[in-house]
Amino acid sequence: MNCTANTTIIPQLGLSPRAVDGGSQKSGGSDSGGLWVTSMLGATLICMCTIGIAGNTYTLIITRSAALRWTGSMYVYIINLALSDLLYLSTIPFVVCTYFAHDWLFGEAGCRILLSLDLLTMHASVFILVAMSLERYRAVARPFAVHRSSSRNGRLVAGVIWGLAFVLTLPMMVMIQLREHKPTAASSVKSICFPTWTPEGFKAYITVLFFTSVLVPGLVIVGLYVGLARRYWAAQAHLGGSIRSAQRKGLKQRVVSMTFSIVVAYWSV
Repeated sequence: MNCTANTTIIPQLGLSPRAVDGGSQKSGGSDSGGLWVTSMLGATLICMCTIGIAGNTYTLIITRSAALRWTGSMYVYIINLALSDLLYLSTIPFVVCTYFAHDWLFGEAGCRILLSLDLLTMHASVFILVAMSLERYRAVARPFAVHRSSSRNGRLVAGVIWGLAFVLTLPMMVMIQLREHKPTAASSVKSICFPTWTPEGFKAYITVLFFTSVLVPGLVIVGLYVGLARRYWAAQAHLGGSIRSAQRKGLKQRVVSMTFSIVVAYWSV
């Protein structure tokens, strides 16, 4: 999921003018080396796409079971998370095709849609993870309220999440344009998906994306799991002498390890 600088976005879904110029001047071993790297990258992406599609499709299949339907909102969140992953994975074949063709073949609409899907699915996935963390916290803090929570409420929250993700993605969709570029007089015309941001505007947009997709959701998830850990410890303390000190210490360590692992996994992604 790419939300870095313009020079990173351009090669992903288009064709960098610098790459075209360099490619037209290389020959022999350099061309074969570049083809080998492109082939390895393409094969890796296709493998990731295949595994991801298989895993998320399997998730959608098993979530149709009656037992999971009774989980209410969590059932809806799992489905939407899998759909978000599938939507993102659907862009990989277009990226691989662009790497091999050294040209953008899918028109201006393809530029706007495919690059926007990257940001759309990123925000949707992050917001759904926050909603799932909140649901898990409520299941511990207010179990009866969560039991009454229906899948209808989950669908409403999921709809709000997708709407908010679309609003945050819309500026990128509007500011991407398809441009044609001719590296040399003898070469053919190449196409490139090019952001039309000013440097100041792009920096401001990336700052907003950092807060909405990384910092704020990450802090919320950390806060929720720290709250979960505190509630587990409080419940453990209420048990008093019913369990031995060594058992309480082991349970506390497992809670800390689980919370730390979840937080690290989120920030590493």
